[in-house]
Amino acid sequence: MIQDKLNLLMDFFEISNSKLAKALSVDPSLISRWRTGDRIPSSSSNHYHALGCYFESLARTERSKTKMLEIMHLNPDEKKYIDKNLHKIIEEWLESPSTHTTNLVEQLLQKIITGPVMPSDPELAKKHAKALEELLSGKRAKNEVLKGVEGKRSGVLLFLSEVCKQTSPSTLLLFSDEKMDWLTDDPEFYNAWSLLMYHILTSGHRVKIIHTVQRDLDEMIFAIKRWLPLYMTGAIEPYFFPKANNGLFKRTLFIAQDAVALTSTSLPEFVDSADQFLYTDKNRIQSLTDEFNAFLTMCKPLMKVFTPKDFNAFAELQKEYYGEHHDLITLSSTLHSALPDEHQSLIRKHLLRDKYTEIISYTEEMSINPENLKDIDHLLNLLKTYDNYQVCLYQNVAPMSLALAFKKSTGVVLVKKDDPQIAFAFNHPHMTDAFESYMHEIMHQIPKHLKNKKDVIRRLQTLSDQIRKNQNFIL
Repeated sequence: MIQDKLNLLMDFFEISNSKLAKALSVDPSLISRWRTGDRIPSSSSNHYHALGCYFESLARTERSKTKMLEIMHLNPDEKKYIDKNLHKIIEEWLESPSTHTTNLVEQLLQKIITGPVMPSDPELAKKHAKALEELLSGKRAKNEVLKGVEGKRSGVLLFLSEVCKQTSPSTLLLFSDEKMDWLTDDPEFYNAWSLLMYHILTSGHRVKIIHTVQRDLDEMIFAIKRWLPLYMTGAIEPYFFPKANNGLFKRTLFIAQDAVALTSTSLPEFVDSADQFLYTDKNRIQSLTDEFNAFLTMCKPLMKVFTPKDFNAFAELQKEYYGEHHDLITLSSTLHSALPDEHQSLIRKHLLRDKYTEIISYTEEMSINPENLKDIDHLLNLLKTYDNYQVCLYQNVAPMSLALAFKKSTGVVLVKKDDPQIAFAFNHPHMTDAFESYMHEIMHQIPKHLKNKKDVIRRLQTLSDQIRKNQNFIL
């Protein structure tokens, strides 16, 4: 979206609203509305051209030009850019849907569709069980200092093993803004800690984790994708610190209350040689728990995750979500509305005041499937009754088994309908902006005659008539 891109360039060049407004001869309040997404420059105006020329003028050196193109995720060596001036490249980038953002969202959706891959082969399951047994048969945790990266890895395995040996479920408190290469660089260690963590989460333990994801969307989606198989257990509560944390020292806090804690503090360039402190002393663990909880009060939920056992709570969240005052966009792979039947009264109230756009996968098979008749007639009734209701027929296949709902300033609700069933609710600005770009990119791909209201009504009415005709012919 234009606001994400404009904010990116303005932050890169450290440009204020008033300075950009002066350069473009517009009111600073207009720049503010562009940056929040309340207004979008018209494609018929000169604003995109003016923005392109202005930011080109700021990229005075080859280094600044290269860096700017990097943060825009553009490769100037691509054929389509070779003969274009920089201002034209910037202008087209600002005006076009964000392909990079759309790709990130599609990667996340595909990861959710795939779900956690668990061993179905009995031999592989036995191998995992044996590996877990070996991990738990090692030495017990004690107060000690562990050196460097290998110390951090052995400390993590001791920490997780100690949790696995607890006789009653506990809550793990996890935070680290240190460089995390040590976690993924060694495949053997990565498999070991993943096995222990999955065992912990499926044994009744829970996790509160504070992610350091305030910098950009790439970092956030990478963190979510990495933790997704564990999120899908429903046992993790993820949070984020909403402000930039530019402190010199980096901190790690891994705590299992009343049992064990692992902590370290380092300078970024010396993280590989830092000391890790493993504690089993209950007073020290309580002090670290107090530190974590104090930090947690300054954080916000990154997202909410609902498994089938939480679906009563999810139903309440949906009622609250659909009752919020703002335009709604949904995406579904079927004709049936992405919204539950029991919320139709809320939808009708919503339509009296706000817009509701449904993007629905559309295929010619609809015309011969009698099971679609009820849903088509329902869509027709809403289209003919409410001016605020719009249906966009998406000829590409939407992500199967997923239903998406987006409300600006409220957030995103994502439901995976097949097994393992799970639902996510996001309200982090990076995520809502990303899903807004994704939805608008899909709408941008839909031909006008498949989203023009009169044309859609005519097409759906033809489908309804065709199904009835087929039914009568069969009878």
